[in-house]
Amino acid sequence: MSTKHQKSVQASGKNDNGQEVKLVHQEAYQGPLPHPDLLVKYEEIIPGSAERILSMAEKEQQHRHQLENEVIKKEIAQKGRGLNFGFTLALLIIVIGAYLLIIDKSLQGFSLILGSIAMIIAPFFFNKNNNQNK
Repeated sequence: MSTKHQKSVQASGKNDNGQEVKLVHQEAYQGPLPHPDLLVKYEEIIPGSAERILSMAEKEQQHRHQLENEVIKKEIAQKGRGLNFGFTLALLIIVIGAYLLIIDKSLQGFSLILGSIAMIIAPFFFNKNNNQNK
């Protein structure tokens, strides 16, 4: 909920020297609530409406905060699932590599083990470099 309010007042006349003088007063307001002048007018028309409008704005803010908290919680859970999946996959590849070593397939076994270890370690190096660049 956002409201905009603009008010412009113009007056013209002549000063003591007979010169034309023009006065312009312009006011602009934008925010989640009506301009205080408008809020007073609402209250005059419908008693209690100002309180209702404020209550509505508070509920809207509370709702937005709740949505933001839910989004943050879901992002944290998603990252956690990704870490768990990656760890499980790397562990499975290491186990398969160990099995290949046991059955005398040393080249394939070492390749799988070293590749999965590199897959686990690489993000730490890339993440460290990214943090140093900032």
